[in-house]
Amino acid sequence: MEVVGGVPVVQLNNAGLRFVVPSDGRGPGLSAVDLTVRDLAEVVNRAQARGLAAGPDRVEICGVRFHLRQA
Repeated sequence: MEVVGGVPVVQLNNAGLRFVVPSDGRGPGLSAVDLTVRDLAEVVNRAQARGLAAGPDRVEICGVRFHLRQA
């Protein structure tokens, strides 16, 4: 484990796990995932078509926020 910007991070082969202080009132647990996607607009459009909460760069599924970045 290393500390990046004051945040503990566990580096994996193709990802990193950041452990942040709970700030949304839900307590400890998985709150968000950062994903790099090939077609951000398509991911958001498909999520909205399925009735999921989605914004220009995020999708929420079962209370977990997926922050999307264009590849």
